[in-house]
Amino acid sequence: WVANAPSRRFGFYDLVAMAPGSVKGGDGGTSERRTMSYGSSFDENAFQLDGVNVTDNFFSEGFSEPNPDTIDEVEVLSLGAPAEYGNLMGAVYNIVTKQGTNQFHGDASYFFQSQDLTSNNTKDVKFPNEKFADACADDPNARCPWTRGKYNETTAQLGGPILKDRLWFFGSYGHQKDLFTRVGVNSKLPGSGVDTKKDRVLVKATWQMTPSQRLVGNFHRDQSPRNGGYLFNAAPSTAWTRTQKAPTPGVAYTATLSNRTLLDVRYSGFYGGVTGYPSDPSQPLNQPRIYNGATGTISGGPYYWYQYDAHRTTATAKLSHHADQFLGSEQDFHFGVQYNEAGVSGIYGYNDFIYTYLSGGKLYGYGNVRQTFSYAATARNIGAFIDDSIRLGNRVTLNVGVRGDYSKAFAPPQNELDDNAKPTGKSFPRADFFTWNSVSPRVGANWKVTGDGKTIVKAHWGRYHPQITTGEFANMIGPNVKPYYQGNYNFATGQVEDLFLTSSSENLSVASDYHPPRTDQFVVGFERQLTAKMGLQVNYVRKWGRDFGAWRDFVGTYVPTPIVDDAGKDPTGRTINILRLTSDPGARKFELANSNQVFTDIHAVTASVTKRMTRWYANAGITYLRATGAVGGSPRSTSIQQRSALEFSQFGRNPNDFVNVAGRLSGDVGLEYKVQGVVRLPLGVQASASLDARAGAHRLRTRNIPSSIAGQSSTTIILQPRGELGRLSSVTILDARLQKDVSFGRGARLTVFLDALNLNNENAPQAVVQANVTSSQYQFPTSFVAPRRLMLSGKFSF
Repeated sequence: WVANAPSRRFGFYDLVAMAPGSVKGGDGGTSERRTMSYGSSFDENAFQLDGVNVTDNFFSEGFSEPNPDTIDEVEVLSLGAPAEYGNLMGAVYNIVTKQGTNQFHGDASYFFQSQDLTSNNTKDVKFPNEKFADACADDPNARCPWTRGKYNETTAQLGGPILKDRLWFFGSYGHQKDLFTRVGVNSKLPGSGVDTKKDRVLVKATWQMTPSQRLVGNFHRDQSPRNGGYLFNAAPSTAWTRTQKAPTPGVAYTATLSNRTLLDVRYSGFYGGVTGYPSDPSQPLNQPRIYNGATGTISGGPYYWYQYDAHRTTATAKLSHHADQFLGSEQDFHFGVQYNEAGVSGIYGYNDFIYTYLSGGKLYGYGNVRQTFSYAATARNIGAFIDDSIRLGNRVTLNVGVRGDYSKAFAPPQNELDDNAKPTGKSFPRADFFTWNSVSPRVGANWKVTGDGKTIVKAHWGRYHPQITTGEFANMIGPNVKPYYQGNYNFATGQVEDLFLTSSSENLSVASDYHPPRTDQFVVGFERQLTAKMGLQVNYVRKWGRDFGAWRDFVGTYVPTPIVDDAGKDPTGRTINILRLTSDPGARKFELANSNQVFTDIHAVTASVTKRMTRWYANAGITYLRATGAVGGSPRSTSIQQRSALEFSQFGRNPNDFVNVAGRLSGDVGLEYKVQGVVRLPLGVQASASLDARAGAHRLRTRNIPSSIAGQSSTTIILQPRGELGRLSSVTILDARLQKDVSFGRGARLTVFLDALNLNNENAPQAVVQANVTSSQYQFPTSFVAPRRLMLSGKFSF
C-alpha cells in the first residue's frame, strides 16, 4: 500500500492518517501533519526515524520529514504499545527508510499539478448573509476560489553495493515546489499564495561488519521555506515566512550475541533551526496586529516573528533474549535504556496584539504589549524498561512490562540577544523549572481461542506519560522573559493605555508538586482469519487522561457573578456564573500546575476487514469515537485539531477559561469510515483508491465579557459546552489513482500515474471564521476542503 496509495505528497503523514482510529487534523496545509489517534491530541504522538525518537519537543510534533519516495514502510503503533515506548500518550509512528542491497536499484520521479487540472468546489457556497464564500477580499464582486499555482516535484533514488555482501549504500534527493492561494484571496496579488519549497536529502550506508554484526549510518536533511500567504479576512501585511532546516544524523548497531540474544544500539537526533519573519523583507519587524472581533478581519503585522535553534539527541540500547525454559515457561525478554535531550534557544518578538469586539452594542478593545526577548529551554529524559512475553502453553501469551522515566525541564545559561540575534552583553544563569519521575506499567494477554490460531482475543492495559514540551515554558518563565502587559485600546489615538502587568518572571512559577499528566489505556480486541487472505479485527478502546497542566491564579480574589446568555446569535437565555476579579489585576501571581478541570474520557470501537494482496487488496474499517473532557491547548478551537499541551498558551490564568470548557473534545468526530483498495487490471494497468469519511467539527458559541463585568480585560467564555450546538458538514474525501507500467526488460520500467485528489470534489468547511456570537461573521464557514486536483506523474525505475 505504501507504494500504490494515491499520494498527496505530504510524506509519511499521508500514510499514518489511513490507520484505524487515526483522524487527520484537516485537509490542506499544516493540518495534514496533525493526526489524532483514538481521541488523543496531535501533540501526544511520538515520531521515530528508523526506530529512534526524533519528535520535536518544542511543539511535540514531527520535525524531520523524509521524501516520500525514500520510505520503505511506516509502522503505526496506536494501541497497546509495550514498555519500550515512552514519552507519549497517543500513537508511535516509525518511518523506516530504504537501504541498499546487492543489486543496483534506482528510480527517478516527476509530479505535476496545474490550475488547468484543478476544479472549483466553492462556486455555489454562500455565507449566512447570502454573499459568496469565495468572493475576493479586495473586490467583493469578483470570485476567488482555491487556486493552484505552480506545483512540481522531482525525486531521485539510487541504492546498491559498494562491496558485495558487505557494504551497501542508498541515496535520495527530492525537490518540491507547492504554491496555492486560499479561498477568498486574489491569486494575482503579490505574496498572496502559500508558497512552500522543500529540498530533502537522505544518504544511508549499511555495513555487514561480521556475519553477526551490522552497522547502519544515515544522514537526512530537509530545508523548507514556507511563505504562509494571508487569509481572505487578513491584510497582506500579515503574511509571514517560516523556514526550517533539519539536519538529522543517525547510527544503528546490531549484534547477534548468540542464537538467543540480540543487542541493538542506536543514536539519532536533529540539529536545525527555524525562522519566522514578515514575508515582505521591507516591512518592519515590529508592527501592531489588530483583530476586529466584530467583523472578523485582521490588519497590521504578523502575530510574532522569531528565530530559534532546535536540537535533539537520542541514544538507545536494547538487549533481547529468548529463553526456552525460564520458571517453567518460554519467554522473550527485552531490556533497554534510553537517553533523550532536546532544547531550543532563540529570540521572540511579539507584536502588540489588539482585539476589538462588540458587547451590548458598544465597541470595546484591549491590547497586549510585550518587548522582544531571548530564551532557551532544555528537556532531558532518561528511561529504562523491561518487557517480557511469557508463553503459557500453546494458546496464551502474557505480555508484561514496566518503564521508569526521569525527566527534567530547565533553561541553560544563556546570553540575552537583541533583534538581530546578537548578544547584548547581559547573561542569565541556569534556571531549573521542574522534575518528573514516572513509572509506567503495561500488561496484556493474547489468547488463541481455537487450536488453529485463526481466532484470537487480545487485551491490554497500560499507563502512559507524555514527554516534556519545552514550548510550555521556554518563552513563558525565567528571568530572560520580558514582562507582558495588557491595557484598554483607545480607538481615537490607536494606543493601548492604562497598562497593567499580566505576566513577568516575578509573577510566574511552576507548582512544587507539578507532576506528569497520565493516560490510562484499556483495549480488548478480537481477530478472526476469515480466509487464507482475509481477516477481521474488532477493538474496543477506553482511555482516560488526568492531571493535565493548566495555569492558575493563586493570589487574586474573585466573586461569582451571574450573566445571562441573551446577547448575539442563538441565545439560550441561560444564566452562566463567571468569576469577577476584585483584586488588583497587576498583583496576580500564576503557577503552572496539574488541574482536575483538564481531563479526557474516551471510548472507541473500531472494526476492520483486510484482504491481502493477490490481484487485489482491500482494507475497510469503521470507527466510532466518543471523546469528552477538556484540554487546555485548544479550548476554543472551531476545527477538529486538538492540542493538549500549553505551547504558548495562558489557559487557566483567567479562571473563566474553564466556563463550559468541559464537553465533547474538538477531535471527537463520531463515526469515521475508511476504505483503501488496489486492483491489478489487464495490460499492466493498476487502480487504487482511498476513501475517508467523518463527521464535521462541533460548532461552538463564545462571547467576550467586558472588563466592567469581568474585572479584567481579555475574558472570553464558552457559552455552551461543545457538542450542544451540532456540527459542521461531514467530510468525505475520495482519492484515486490509475497507473500503467511499461517494461523495458532487465528490471527497467516506466510507470505513469494519474492521481485524482478529492475526486468527489468535496467542499465541506473545516472551521468557522468566528464563534463569537456578537461578530458579523458568526458561524461563517471557512477552511474549505481543497478542491479536486489531478496530478500527473511519471517514474522510471530499474
